[in-house]
Amino acid sequence: MNELIISTILSYFVGILSGLRTDAIVTSQKQKLVAQLRQQEQSQAAFDAMRPLSDDVRRACLELAAKYERIGGSPAEVGLRSLLGEAAFQTDFCEWLQAGGIPEGEAVKARLLQKIEASMQPAGVSASQLAFLRDDFFGTLEKAVFADPLLANWRHKLSLQYLSQQVSELRRLNEEAAGIYSLERQTEALDLYCQKALAAWDIIDLNNLPEGDSQLATQTLLLRSLYMPLRLAFEPAQRQPSEDVLVSKLEELRSVNRRIDAGHSTAKAPGQMGALGTPTAIGERLATSQRLVVLGDPGGGKTTMLRWLATVYLLRHKNDPAVDQIPDAPTLPARPWIPVLIRCRDLGPADLSRAFTDVLWMHLTKTELQPEEAKIMNTVILDRIAKGEILLLVDGLDEITDRQVRTKFCQQLERTAARYPEAPILVTSRIVGYREMPDRLRAGFEHGMISDLRPEDKDAFAKRWVDVTESKQASADRANSAQELIYALHSNDRIERMTSNPMLLTTLALVKRKVGKLPTRRNELYAEAVAVLLNWNPNYYEPIDKKEALPQLGYLAYEMCRRGVQSLTGDELLDLLDQFRSDYPNIRAVSNHNPQAFMQLLEARSSLLMRSGDVWQAQQMQEESVWEFRHLTFQEYLAARALLEGRYKDRAKNTPLAQQVAPLAAPSRKDRNLSLDQPGQKGNLED
Repeated sequence: MNELIISTILSYFVGILSGLRTDAIVTSQKQKLVAQLRQQEQSQAAFDAMRPLSDDVRRACLELAAKYERIGGSPAEVGLRSLLGEAAFQTDFCEWLQAGGIPEGEAVKARLLQKIEASMQPAGVSASQLAFLRDDFFGTLEKAVFADPLLANWRHKLSLQYLSQQVSELRRLNEEAAGIYSLERQTEALDLYCQKALAAWDIIDLNNLPEGDSQLATQTLLLRSLYMPLRLAFEPAQRQPSEDVLVSKLEELRSVNRRIDAGHSTAKAPGQMGALGTPTAIGERLATSQRLVVLGDPGGGKTTMLRWLATVYLLRHKNDPAVDQIPDAPTLPARPWIPVLIRCRDLGPADLSRAFTDVLWMHLTKTELQPEEAKIMNTVILDRIAKGEILLLVDGLDEITDRQVRTKFCQQLERTAARYPEAPILVTSRIVGYREMPDRLRAGFEHGMISDLRPEDKDAFAKRWVDVTESKQASADRANSAQELIYALHSNDRIERMTSNPMLLTTLALVKRKVGKLPTRRNELYAEAVAVLLNWNPNYYEPIDKKEALPQLGYLAYEMCRRGVQSLTGDELLDLLDQFRSDYPNIRAVSNHNPQAFMQLLEARSSLLMRSGDVWQAQQMQEESVWEFRHLTFQEYLAARALLEGRYKDRAKNTPLAQQVAPLAAPSRKDRNLSLDQPGQKGNLED
């Protein structure tokens, strides 16, 4: 297989040069190759079990040279024939296959161009032909050959192997680059970077919290004061399943946990499905693993976890004693890591498509460093990352919506890992749709999932929440308030299950702050939580009118329950919103926004109905957004409201309510969507 690939690439190579054309050539040979690759069910194993690349390159070059010698050819082809037989050319061509698509390949491209030009001089090529050779040849060749994903993946794997052999040289070059600056200037740039980074990452912007509490919104809080320690579940090392199997298991666990959190007694417990290992602190995992992908839902704490990691290591760099007071800080490895936190949403598609050094530069320019300071810090980071002294944090891989851009960025991360094997890299992504990503991280990256908050985590949060939100109260009053909140959070199973992640825990803390206590009646509790989540980001987007939103959300929730699903695609959502407008034209508030604008407002402003991820649709060859309610309980509550208010799809006006509810709660359904009366449990509709 290796030899066939190389022969095809060489045919393109010689064909483009001899004809000096920009159109695709030897198309039939490439089609034959791609067809053969696709027919091989174990093509991945074929890639991994190749003979030494240099042997296959030499053999393919000599065979092609012998072919041209038999059939003759133009003067340009005669010159290229002799070039194919040279050992130096074969060595350079082999290196170009590995490094031609990455910055380290620029030198070998220059050597190849020099050799090609010298071999073609006797053929009397024109000035325009030489210009094409120098400016467009490699671009044309790579576009013609590596447009197919299988061939592109083959070359990407070659680049990883190549970079793993260049580690010592890359480290030497980075040391030399940093050495042009004095140690004093490096230290100044590093300290300034850490200062600005700490100011950006250790602050909680309470303006993002729901409106209605001006006293709370005007406070400036440190993230370290409210951080809730997270635990992550990974597959035990001894099991070592395939990556696809592991990611599928993570998705299945997520779905089961959502049903359990909603009180569905029919849900299969994670322990019955071959659960992951015991959840551990991220610091404990970082002590043994260098490459991690952390998956979770929106609001699950992924971004906050990265900011917490950055804050701890920045404070350690400053020898700040405050680090000892940060929850879970002692679990982190005692390494002199300088954190570099890159948020995918902050960089544009053009930036994310570039080499890692370019992405790093764009990150530094956004930290408010002056150009000269950023330049020095750039060299400091590259020097330290080669020595394993940089903790690279990448947030929101799924927020790169362009698939081609995400593919390039994932490849850059894998190459960065190959260049700097001692540097720890931690990446986060939403779990929904991650399995379908054809371009997700693979080479050496372990995958884990954020676990539910433990009771002790909720207790610690309650104490810190009261300390920072009621800081002007006497210590005895704060202690009483904290105990009240702790009691309320554990007062019944419904609330315990609803506070499984940081956003929902914060939501109920805000409800208690607003009302004075957590309502004991389910419908009141859910109504207050829905009101909080409906307008979560008040200072950045227009408010959502509950008279406009709740009827539509109830309509959607009812239909999801009727179908027995937890999610809808974006197209399904739009279709239902259109249908709602047709079914209920007299609800005037709904005319404030068309369906598309309403969806955009929900995504930007609300945390009730969330865009939980994107899934790959093979037939359409594109990704489709997936929408879910923040908690399955809210879906069921809003569906119940829709029933009681008589606003749902295919409403039968003369049918008794009990008959309309029955199909949704039938015991035979795989998922009992409306939690009606069960033994020992009151139903949602009773309240």
